[in-house]
Amino acid sequence: MLNQQTAPPLPAIFIGKDLINRRVKLYMQNKHPLLSRALSAGGQPREETRSIWYSRDHIKTWLEEINHHEADGMRVYFGAYGEGEEGRPAGQLCLLMVLTRKAKDGQDHKDIILEEEPDFEARQGAQSRSFDSGLAGSILRPREYNYGSPCPPICPGTLSFPQE
Repeated sequence: MLNQQTAPPLPAIFIGKDLINRRVKLYMQNKHPLLSRALSAGGQPREETRSIWYSRDHIKTWLEEINHHEADGMRVYFGAYGEGEEGRPAGQLCLLMVLTRKAKDGQDHKDIILEEEPDFEARQGAQSRSFDSGLAGSILRPREYNYGSPCPPICPGTLSFPQE
C-alpha cells in the first residue's frame, strides 16, 4: 500500500476535478451553444466538438516524435475541418498539435515544420501506423499526423464532466 513516503507526488500540472468540472461547465454553458448554433446556421442542426480523445498509442507515438526531433514541447492550435475532410462536418473544431524547439535566440519556442526537416522526404514515403479512433484499433494507412476522435460525432460512452 502506498503512503506519503512511497507514493509519487502529483505532477505540477495537476489541477483537480473541481477546476476541470468548472472549466468544462463554462465552455458547455457559454461557448458550446454559440458554436453549435453557428454550425447549424446553414440549415441542419449540428453540435460543436465537446472533447477530443487520443489513444495511448497515439500519445506514445507523439512522444517518440518529440524525441526524434529533439523537441522541447508542443503547441496546440485550434482549427476547423474544411468541406468533405475526413468525414467531419465542415467548420467543426479540431486540435492541431505541432512540435516546438527553442529558437536560435533561445527566447521563444519555434514550431517544427516537418516538411522542412532534413529527414522529411525519406520519412514521407514510408507507411506509418495510424489510429482509427481507438474504437477499431490501429490500422495501416497513409500518413495522418494529428488524428484524434472528436466528440461529436464519435462519442462512445458518456462524458465524465458536465455537459450543461
